[in-house]
Amino acid sequence: MREFAFVWVTRTLLGAVVMVLCWVLFFGEASVFEHMATKRKVDSLAERWANLNRQNNEMLLWLQNLERDPINQERLVAEERGFARPGTVIFRFDGDARGIATAAEGGPAPSSAPPPSSGADVASPPATP
Repeated sequence: MREFAFVWVTRTLLGAVVMVLCWVLFFGEASVFEHMATKRKVDSLAERWANLNRQNNEMLLWLQNLERDPINQERLVAEERGFARPGTVIFRFDGDARGIATAAEGGPAPSSAPPPSSGADVASPPATP
């Protein structure tokens, strides 16, 4: 009888330990499923961070090139503020009246303000996906 009680207690305790382990592994906060979901989220965020870091580096390179290139600087000022060098021929197109500064803003007078260029020859930032 004593052996039977020992076996019964051992099996009961072993069963309880197995049940607790199963609960912890599959249904608790630190379960396998929670771990896999967290790993997927970390991988997704790491991929997003890498894409944003790549875009940031591309934009930084574009900005550095813009700062170093006087031709691009002049084109950007002409496009956004409407400034042009004396003697420059300006072509006006219908509906192209963006970014023209007035005399009060420090730009040319409205009657002499050249319209911005089409912008086709101005360096533009890299496209984002």
